[in-house]
Amino acid sequence: MTDLVLPKSSITVAIAELRPHFPGIQISSRAPQAWPKRWIRVSRIGGDKDWAIDRALMLFECWAQTANGGRDDVQAESDALLAYTVLEHPKLAQYWDGGSIVPYDDPDKTGWARVQFTGTLGVAIT
Repeated sequence: MTDLVLPKSSITVAIAELRPHFPGIQISSRAPQAWPKRWIRVSRIGGDKDWAIDRALMLFECWAQTANGGRDDVQAESDALLAYTVLEHPKLAQYWDGGSIVPYDDPDKTGWARVQFTGTLGVAIT
């Protein structure tokens, strides 16, 4: 009987790829209780896997607010561009196949700018 190989979490791998490039910025899969001025949410929204590679379809949302409590579109866009660039050169994942970067406001969070993108992150199972 072969031992079961448990896959790595694609969310954990994605966060680990981004964390060194965003010191002091919260990167998580859930919204914090008290929202900081900048943060990045990482979610798995689909994707296939086989015995060797998990092809996780991921959503990255970059949120930003000014010190005065207004939307910070420039910061949210800059964070999204940096995150996308980091993922183009993965150190922990096998590959990245990214989609479009788009501003996508949340009608419930009018004080924050949100820029998001999707892409497929290839994560080795072993």
